[in-house]
Amino acid sequence: MNLHHNNMKLISQHMQSWTASKLSCLGIYECNYSRFDLKKSKWLVFPMHYAWYCEYMEQGLDASLISRLKRGTHYWDHTTKIYRKYNRFINTVDIYNPHRLDIVLEAKEGFEMLTVSSDHLLLLPEYMQIQKALRELSDQAQPIVQNKPHLTLDLRGAWTELEVGQ
Repeated sequence: MNLHHNNMKLISQHMQSWTASKLSCLGIYECNYSRFDLKKSKWLVFPMHYAWYCEYMEQGLDASLISRLKRGTHYWDHTTKIYRKYNRFINTVDIYNPHRLDIVLEAKEGFEMLTVSSDHLLLLPEYMQIQKALRELSDQAQPIVQNKPHLTLDLRGAWTELEVGQ
């Protein structure tokens, strides 16, 4: 196994602990963080489930990320290919009909996205707590971006069409 995948396994373990301590009280049982640098065409991801990360990448689902990078909060459409694949994966860990949500913020170099799964539709106070957690995670990610550039991936898909400020 290469260095990248060893690091992804460690990051997944960290994300499991982080989610349990910061978000499980909100009914959130899964969380992924991503940072997109559109100027360098790079992507950093902190997955919670290493197996989902591998499946996601192997099936080329990352090519659809561009369609999800819209500022704001967006629940996943249950009829999309990515939701169906995620739902099939998460059912293997005894979660059924998850509410999957992207929270996308504009960042200096592109975007940040926190994707969470919960057992219910979230309420406004819960969104506020998630936004705070996202800012904390963003602060934790910054030194990793600077000190471990080998963790970043090349963006695939039609990224040239998307620019910060759109």
